[in-house]
Amino acid sequence: AGAGPPAERAPDSEESSAQPGRANSKGYSGATYTSWLEKSERQRVSCGKATRLSSGSLSTIVAMQRRVFNVLTSWKFDAAIGSVILLNAICVGIDQQFKVQNRSPDDHHVRALYIAEQCFLIVYIVELAMRFLALGPQCVHDHWVKFDCLLVGMGILNNWFLETLVFASGDDGLGPIMVLRMGRLLRLARTVRLLVKFQVLWMLVRGLLTSAGTMVYTLLLLFIILYIFGCLGFELITSNPKVHQDDAFAGIVQDWFVDLPRIMLTLLQFVCLDSVGGIYRPLIEMEPYLSIYFVGIILVVPIVLMNLVTAVIVNGAIEQAESDREAMAVHEEQRRQRMVRELRKIFTNLDDDGSGKVSQEEIMNIGDKDKQLLTRVTNMSNPLDIFMALDVNNEGELDITTFCNGIWEVAISKVPIEVKRMEVQVNEIFRILKEMRQEQTKLLTESGGVAKQQAHIVKELWISQAAFRAETAERL
Repeated sequence: AGAGPPAERAPDSEESSAQPGRANSKGYSGATYTSWLEKSERQRVSCGKATRLSSGSLSTIVAMQRRVFNVLTSWKFDAAIGSVILLNAICVGIDQQFKVQNRSPDDHHVRALYIAEQCFLIVYIVELAMRFLALGPQCVHDHWVKFDCLLVGMGILNNWFLETLVFASGDDGLGPIMVLRMGRLLRLARTVRLLVKFQVLWMLVRGLLTSAGTMVYTLLLLFIILYIFGCLGFELITSNPKVHQDDAFAGIVQDWFVDLPRIMLTLLQFVCLDSVGGIYRPLIEMEPYLSIYFVGIILVVPIVLMNLVTAVIVNGAIEQAESDREAMAVHEEQRRQRMVRELRKIFTNLDDDGSGKVSQEEIMNIGDKDKQLLTRVTNMSNPLDIFMALDVNNEGELDITTFCNGIWEVAISKVPIEVKRMEVQVNEIFRILKEMRQEQTKLLTESGGVAKQQAHIVKELWISQAAFRAETAERL
């Protein structure tokens, strides 16, 4: 079947592009996959390793890969897998509850859960196998596929090896290893990603994942700060001479500041200000200068450090949101280009006379496949209604630009095509009125010039007439 297509990430596939508002989670491009199929088929034919089913058709293997790919990119398949993942997570919780109740492995409920667990694992294996069948080894370039491989491997190790080993040996020492089963709950994040109505929740999960690096560095910095303040506290409190003079002071030191690890654990309470008043208040009353030490801890750790971490995480979330907007714009442009290519093909099929325009008679002869696409995009089953809605000027013909742009605007809009027609007509009326206003302004300007010329001529005539009268009076 070839090495598989490039793992080029794209917002959605061909099927999802026909469904506005749905985002595909696989990251596979339908156009990319189709081009790869055609290239792979040409390579097979050139090498003499494939047999044509018919002229211009794909081989049986590639056709099967195409069908599998279409299933994988279907939102119905995503919803089904998401439901399986959710049920699997619920079963894990029920199984844990049964273990708390010390139910026997022979209990019919426990056996039912065990059978369900095997079924879930088989579903995950089949899903992963479908991805490798459709896209080949190159599909591992997708991070979610890598994650699925890890989870399936953990499931096989747990269900088919570890549990069998524990059951055979009766050794409970492998119990801690069984915590690997909890890794399946991480697939809930993928379920959130698959369902559009949980988009906000997925944004929170993704924000948590992207801030993992920040949390690691925060933990490291917090350890360094607590270590520094712990060493300082050892010198100021643990080594304080008052330990040997005051039993109350010595009791507090014995409880909270006996050694460096205990001091750091005590200072960890200051991070969340967890009941720290009972720790520092007696010490400050006995040694007032310790107020500088404890105020410094409170200022540096819970106030400054935690707020700086919050600022970094919020800044990262803002940058991620900006990146999402840019990705959405790219996704919208790619979807538009794919749909325009399909609409151009439909227009070419309709333009029988090659005039570059489609008439009412030509659009009534539309093929079934093209008619289904237009119906899915515009929600109108009658092609003539689509034509009438796009033919705003009632010219009886549509050029390719009007045809493609009109249907694309309907596809990305949530309003019916009739409303879009009214919008176009209103815009056309506004344009005509604007042109009329410009013409009126031009006429007023020209008439003003004519009036000035007329006044100038009248003035010249009046001057000439006055001169003529004066000259006639002198002669008389």
